[in-house]
Amino acid sequence: MGCESRVVEIVDNRRWFEPAGYRLTVTAGRGEVAAGQFAGLTIPGAPSRLGRPLAVYEADDQHWQFVYQVCGAGTGALAAMPPGSRLECHGPFGRELPWPGRPGRVALVAGGAGIGAFLLAARHLRRQGCAVDLLAGFAELPPDLDEFVRLGVEVRPASEAGRPGWPVYPTDYLDDRTYDWVYACGPRPLLRAVGHHPRLDKQRTYLLLDENMACCLGTCRGCVVDTVHGKRAVCADGPAFPAGWLTSL
Repeated sequence: MGCESRVVEIVDNRRWFEPAGYRLTVTAGRGEVAAGQFAGLTIPGAPSRLGRPLAVYEADDQHWQFVYQVCGAGTGALAAMPPGSRLECHGPFGRELPWPGRPGRVALVAGGAGIGAFLLAARHLRRQGCAVDLLAGFAELPPDLDEFVRLGVEVRPASEAGRPGWPVYPTDYLDDRTYDWVYACGPRPLLRAVGHHPRLDKQRTYLLLDENMACCLGTCRGCVVDTVHGKRAVCADGPAFPAGWLTSL
């Protein structure tokens, strides 16, 4: 799948969850997007001209969608852009997620904006015949996740704010079911907890990494991580790596 750069228009840019979580819809460019791939958005008014890497949440012939959380000046500038605004979109970049070779039970472990990596993944896994659980953790209440429910995914929410019957962290659900494959995306503490979980097979547990990126093509080596197979660029070789490959989390 080729990468391209184009100017896109914001169709919708709405607050989706707290604190400061947004769902962004832009006009689509050409080309297919595979689960696990991301785009780089160059945001007018941001301190840096480098593209902000965001996982593609949903994609069709007309629109691409992203989920992001305001965590600095760049994403703050993005959140302030109304519908009709234009920005540069580069990509898609990265590799498609590695898929199970047979049907089984799969956990998608999402923390906050990490949910943005998983709608395309859930759709693909359900088509493969996998039973899919979305273990979705948020600081407060989760957004409306009916899109996953309609796919036949079991949504298992967690909240740091505390809700009766809910755990504080999505990783708590990993203790009460056996999963054949696990994919995780979110803050580094969540990835660390999933990657070191004693019940999980580290070769079937994939961590989607989020690193500072410049070229998004693997040439600048700015997002390199150490693995048992040597240095790998998150943008070109990832973003998903087996937990057993990573030498530091």
